[in-house]
This record gives sequence, structure tokens and C-alpha cells, in this order.
Amino acid sequence: MSLPLITALTVFGGSIYGYNISVISPVVDSLKDDNIWDISDFDQELLTSALIFGSAIGSMLGGSFADAVGRRTMILISVMICIVLSIVTACSWSLWSMIIFRLLTGFGVGCVSCVVPMYTAENAPDASRGFLTGLFQFSCCAAQVVSYLIGLLMGLGHGLWPIGFLFSGLILSVPTFVLMYYMPESKFWLNRDEKQMNPHSANTENGHVLGDVEVLGDGDEEIVQTEGAEEYGNIVSPSSGSSTLKDSSEKEEGFLKTIKKYPVVLLLLIVLPASQQLTGVNAIILYAKDIFESVGFSDTASTFMGGIGTTTMNTVFAVIGVWNSDKIDRRVMFMIGSICMTVGNFFVGVAFQWLVGRDDRVLLGIVAISGLAVFLFGFEFSIGPLFWSVIQEILPPTIKGVGSSIATCLMWVFNLVMTLFFLSISSPEALGQGGAFFLLTGISLIITLLIYFYLPETRGKDIAAIHRMLKRG
Repeated sequence: MSLPLITALTVFGGSIYGYNISVISPVVDSLKDDNIWDISDFDQELLTSALIFGSAIGSMLGGSFADAVGRRTMILISVMICIVLSIVTACSWSLWSMIIFRLLTGFGVGCVSCVVPMYTAENAPDASRGFLTGLFQFSCCAAQVVSYLIGLLMGLGHGLWPIGFLFSGLILSVPTFVLMYYMPESKFWLNRDEKQMNPHSANTENGHVLGDVEVLGDGDEEIVQTEGAEEYGNIVSPSSGSSTLKDSSEKEEGFLKTIKKYPVVLLLLIVLPASQQLTGVNAIILYAKDIFESVGFSDTASTFMGGIGTTTMNTVFAVIGVWNSDKIDRRVMFMIGSICMTVGNFFVGVAFQWLVGRDDRVLLGIVAISGLAVFLFGFEFSIGPLFWSVIQEILPPTIKGVGSSIATCLMWVFNLVMTLFFLSISSPEALGQGGAFFLLTGISLIITLLIYFYLPETRGKDIAAIHRMLKRG
């Protein structure tokens, strides 16, 4: 399969994901400036969380649907949903119609966020799997920058808010649909239901050796079976020179029965999404404006730095993370990133708890902005780009669709939790801003320890070798 096509698909898929998340903020600002509808803080929270809730549902079902109808077909359906709903949302006639359309758009975005990285990981060479899947995160960050630029365009005139949604449908989703239409189905998915395979392909998955061959019998009737064949469904008979792949309905045991053999995978399906969201990336971005404002930036400058400035910084760090994803061991990148996120949260907590309001703005600026930058670097150097590849690398083939859905859905659910509750937790009546970031520091530290003890090294390794290692625990 052509690497440029896979690269383009990953970039467009990540752009759909990132742009649709962030575009609602400039759209709401445009609606408020134009006084089209009376939008309260609660209404804004509904508009923001509607897409996240829909995405959680879409990601939960997307993997299973992709197993049933194929990766390519599911991506085409998901992108078509994004195209249609973006146009319909641009024609919203009331606040509640926009909320409903955003919810439905979220279903398509959630499916894209689940199935596109799956397709990329299944068709990428081992040596560049991290880089290619990491591009999904890079393009997500770049699309967020674009969404703020589109926001500036919407601010140039009255009634320009539909541009925000139309850009997603016509500029991002339509090319993705056309690209995917001319791309083949994932070889991995096609091989799952293949009935007859030659001896060489019997112990391979999309060009990856599935395991060491073990002789299970004697003489002419010996059966050679790859280790982990129960998951891969490959049995080879050297005497006959052919291999038989058992019917998938008999071979696939179901998620619960299979995951019991991989307890570490089950733990990581929770830890990795938590690392993506519960460590506070959205909280850092949410309070970026306040951080710059407290240091002495004007309201306009703080808005600019907290929006375009922060997302641009995010994108630059994502380039560093993606570029190194196949050059540095995954565990090393995760540990560096997790430690940086922990330190970053702690610095921001110290700034809000003890330094805001004091006369020494130089010290406040150093601590607060350093915390912001260190956290964002840690996130984009590790869990940001690596989440999409590691999830695909650790999941056994027979549960890859369901497992991907669970991991991506948890990511969206944790995102929704942070969106709905962090402002309340960080209010003066609760923990306060400083206390809330100290809480995130504790969560980041726990996740750092779990990653240190349980995350396997997967960089450049054969997929089946990773699964054998995980099965042994």
C-alpha cells in the first residue's frame, strides 16, 4: 500500500478530529458577537460537550462496525456523516438544533478517531508505525490552530459563523472521502476471513511474522502452529503445503474471554486514555489565557496567546514527538512525557496557589509559563502521538476492533468528565485553581508509575512478539 496515501489519510483524519473539537469555541464567540442567540454559560457547555458525548458513542461502536463491514467502508460512512452534518449544522436555525447536530456530528468524528488510526497501524511498516500513527495527533494540533484562524475570519463580518462548520465538511471531510474511496481495504481485515492461505502467509499478519513455529505432532501428520495461534487463527500443515484459517465465528472467542489472557492489556486500555485526558491537557489549555493574564499580558494579548499561541506551541511539540516516535523507545518517551506532565501540573498549581496576586510577576511568569510549556511538551512528546500507535500495537487481532473502541471511547469519556467538572472542581468553593492542578499532579504521578511498571516496549517490534510478551505478563 502506498505510504503517501496512508500518510495523507492519517493527516486528514486527525484534522477532522482536532478541528471539530476546537471550532466550537470561535463559533460561539462569533454567535455572541452577532447577538444571534442568547447563549448562556450552560448553553456553551452543552454546545461543547454535545460533540464529545456523540464522539464517545461513535468511538464505542466504530471499532465493532469496522470489524463487521471493514475499515475502509466504516471510514467512508464516518466521513460522509461528517460531511452531511457539517453542512446541516451550518444551517442551524436555533441553539437546540445546533446542539443536536453537533451531537450527531460527534458520532462521525468518534468513528474517525477510532478507525483511521486502526487502519494506519494495520497497514504501516513496523519501522514507521509510530511516525505514521503519530501524524494523527500532529494534524489534530495543526487543525486546532486553523480553527482559531477561521475564528479570526469569522470576526471580520456579521453572520460568518457557518464558515466554521463548512470548512470542516468541504475542505477537510470531502478530500478524505475521495482519498479513502480510491484506497484498498486493510489487508489485516481481509486476511481475518481468508479461508485459504499459502504456508508463508499463514504465519504472517499483513507482512508481520505472527510467531515462532512449533511442531505439535510427528512424522507426515505433524501440525505446525504459530505461538498465539488461538488469537491469530492460523494452523499450517507442512505436509499438505497449505494452511487453513478456521471460520471466524468459531475462532474468535469474544472480548472478555480473550482479554483474560492479557491482563496487562486490560489495564493499559484504561491507563492510556486516562493519561491522554485526566492528566489535564484540556485544563492547561482552558487556563492558558488566565496564566498569561496573571503574568501581565493584556486581555487581547492573553486571548491570543492562550488560543493561537498555545495551540501553535502544541503543534511544534507534536512535531518533535512524532519525529522521534520511531527513533526513541516508546517507554523512554512515555516516561519523559509523564514526568514532564507531572512537573508541569505542579508548577501551574504552585503559580495559582501561592504566586498569583503577588507583586513579583517575574517569578510568577517563570513558574506559570514554564509549567504550561513543560506540560505541553511532555504531552505531545509522549501520550499525544503515541496513544494512537500503542493501542493498536498491544491489542490482539481478534479483539482489535472492540479494544480500539473501548480505548477511544474512554478517551472521549474522560474528556467529557474534564469538560463538565473541572471548572467546578477549580472554583474557589471547591479546591480552587491551585488545588485542582495539585490534584492533576497526583493523577499524573500515579499514571507515571503505572506506565513504568506495566507498559511494554513496542517500537519496531513484530506485532505477534508484542502479544506473546503481554500474554506472559
